[in-house]
Amino acid sequence: MKPLRMKTDRIAAVLLAAGAGSRFGGGKLDAMLDGARVGARAWGALGDQPWRAAAIVVPEQVPLFAQETGASLLRNPLSGTGMASSLHCAVGFAQDVGADALLIALADMPFLTADTLAALTAAHGGDAAAITATRYPDGSDGAPSIFGRGCFDALLAITGDRGANAYLAGRDAVSVPVEPAQLRDIDRPSDLS
Repeated sequence: MKPLRMKTDRIAAVLLAAGAGSRFGGGKLDAMLDGARVGARAWGALGDQPWRAAAIVVPEQVPLFAQETGASLLRNPLSGTGMASSLHCAVGFAQDVGADALLIALADMPFLTADTLAALTAAHGGDAAAITATRYPDGSDGAPSIFGRGCFDALLAITGDRGANAYLAGRDAVSVPVEPAQLRDIDRPSDLS
């Protein structure tokens, strides 16, 4: 029997963009990379998929790239308390729009492609407890990832400066290998070159 696959119109897609970017010196998501802002390139990877809904989690001081996208913005007034607060915003959004799953992507990963996210969604099962994650070269799973609605309560229980990777560790996830160059993130100004 062929396993169930979830359609993109049942998935809420959220780009997390509320971090301080302290190693960069601030403002990394608005930094220019090959003619476009870092965050805008990451948002562009969400592509034209017919998501149930899509949004960007932002801090109170909204990055310029997010304003320019015209996307739905989820303001995180607690962004200074750590990554978990942004994760909670994303899960709340998925619940509010009645999504069966949540795709989480990171705004400081500008090299991901829409094709990679499409492969991730194609690999995601229709089970409420299903987890699909990007496989990193070191064998670990990470963002972008998709979590079925059966995972939402556990994601909401994460606190402090921990994100969804805290939940992924030790879980049985469908892993989707991705070209390592797409997994580079922008942490320091030197990462732009």
